Amino acid sequence: AVPVTLTFNGGALKIDPAPDYLGIFYLTVRVSDGNIATDRTFKVEVYNKPPVLALIPDQRMHYKMEPERTIAIPADPQASDTLDYTVELVGSVVPEPELTISGNELTINPAENFLGRFAIRLTASDGDLSDTKMFTVTTYNTAPDLQPICDRAIAWNDTPYELTLHADEPDNEPLTYTAEVEEYLLPYQLDQQYNFSELESGWNFNLIGLNEK
Repeated sequence: AVPVTLTFNGGALKIDPAPDYLGIFYLTVRVSDGNIATDRTFKVEVYNKPPVLALIPDQRMHYKMEPERTIAIPADPQASDTLDYTVELVGSVVPEPELTISGNELTINPAENFLGRFAIRLTASDGDLSDTKMFTVTTYNTAPDLQPICDRAIAWNDTPYELTLHADEPDNEPLTYTAEVEEYLLPYQLDQQYNFSELESGWNFNLIGLNEK
């Protein structure tokens, strides 16, 4: 027998399958005036709707200013069952980030000083059916911007010469400056001496089709 309970409330029929029942059955409903009756048969399917995970946007985290991030797992508004969530790292990442789930929240904790990108696979399951979504996490560090420095001519008797440097740090991290002496930069010196420029096209440019000048 199909584990289904049928009850009437006036002209309303209540169909109540057993909690774990999934399948198809047929019902025949009869209406009678005491002398003659009419029957109608119809099919009923009891199914389990799979959970649906909403897309999770790719995440960007500063490697120092945001050592971990907790995001809410998008709830399925049509889910009637309690969902279990699991998370796993896709591929190999060294060192591995720490991924934890508490309730419907996912916490991402990349390894200290890790810079790069990794992929995460998140699964929601009702015990029978499941849905999976993937997204990436990028940990980044924005490079400081050193303002251009004009060439300097320093008199031999005006040393040491102090030059104030200007740099912007978008991430508000402390900056460290270093410098080194380049004794001989031939292309740079030649350009400074002769002021090279690109030759404009003229009557003798590519005259015989060999890109000659």
